[in-house]
Amino acid sequence: MMLLLMVSMFCPCPLEIQRGSTTNLAPWMMSVAASTIDRKIIDRLVTGDGEIIEGTSINTYDMGNELHPFTYGGLCGDLDDSVKGKIVLCNLRDEGSGLLRAGAKGAVMVEEHSSYVASTFLLPAIVVGSDGGEKLRKYIKGSAKPVARIERTSTVVDSAAPFVAPFSSRGPNRLVPDILKPDVSAPGLNILSAWSPEAAIPGYADAQSLQYNFMTGTSSSCPHAAGAAAYVKSFHRDWSPAAIRSALMTTALPIDPSKNSDAEFAFGAGQINPVAATNPGLVYDVGVDDYILTLCGIGYNSSDIGLISGEERTCPSDYKGSPRDLNYPSMALRIDTGAPYRANFSRTVTNVGAESSAYNASIETSGKIDVKVEPDALTFGSLNEKQSLVVTVSWHEGLALGELARATLTWSDGLHNVRSPIVVYTFV
Repeated sequence: MMLLLMVSMFCPCPLEIQRGSTTNLAPWMMSVAASTIDRKIIDRLVTGDGEIIEGTSINTYDMGNELHPFTYGGLCGDLDDSVKGKIVLCNLRDEGSGLLRAGAKGAVMVEEHSSYVASTFLLPAIVVGSDGGEKLRKYIKGSAKPVARIERTSTVVDSAAPFVAPFSSRGPNRLVPDILKPDVSAPGLNILSAWSPEAAIPGYADAQSLQYNFMTGTSSSCPHAAGAAAYVKSFHRDWSPAAIRSALMTTALPIDPSKNSDAEFAFGAGQINPVAATNPGLVYDVGVDDYILTLCGIGYNSSDIGLISGEERTCPSDYKGSPRDLNYPSMALRIDTGAPYRANFSRTVTNVGAESSAYNASIETSGKIDVKVEPDALTFGSLNEKQSLVVTVSWHEGLALGELARATLTWSDGLHNVRSPIVVYTFV
């Protein structure tokens, strides 16, 4: 049994994914959410009355400053030559082959939600949100001779980055509620990627040949995380997969929860920081036996465990542990609504920083829960020395249905900051 780098389920639709949608939930996997980078790809449509509508696409076609006739085309899948030489407003995103055959000059495609995925098209095109689409419909209807032009794609700095993309699957973990998923986030929106010139562009009937393409999805964020794991492994050849995951999680850059209301259910421990992960200070390591006990704790029998592990295993007859006892870098707990509660998380950290070091614990909490750690100071005298600790989470007022309470435990020696997210939640 080994750590696998997996992606959460990706939905290529503009709608925001609901909680509990992530599917790669096993504790020996590292589930990766898709976050943004600080490069924002934008296009602009300029109408004859000077209105500028901002949208998104990969548009390399240059219309110059010339304005072209602008018309409404509905669904735009099958148009006649009445749109020849015109920019056409379409109700839905379309790859553009029908528009191209009809001789359209360009296309404006409307999506219900604001567009964020930059796509390539067979002709000059821009994707706008529903508000922009409504403005353009009114302009076409109210103008005697509506005209417009589509400008070439440009990039700007996205000061809001990083945040998790709406399509990225959310926790909590429906299979093992006391294991937080996703684990981390990594860049997965509009990622410039190598592309085989022999491969067609997905969804496009017309042959296209590209050496590079922009790709979006957790299928783009997972390679970033896999590469980061390999990078960490190159510095620490003897580290286990779980130790590498711990390094990536505890050194991840925090993401502002105001940008993602699902907080850790969206971004996990935060956005990966590969350079910092090569020197995390402490790691939470996990072995095969620990994973087996976790399976025992959620009710798997020997036959089930054998199918998963590929070897004969039995659960201790007197074992009464919980998945939250797994030595995971994060801590999660699902509770019933309205009731006060108290829970302990047992953890062991391994010193991989300086031989002689001392760490002090600090707690940040949203105020909904109380968190204490015992001991609150750790002293190490050698590399690979282990120290055990217990994190106690309690609350006196119950949480509402669907509510999430957050906290963070950080161990610091002045050089390393080993950060673990703590989440207590109720779930429908």
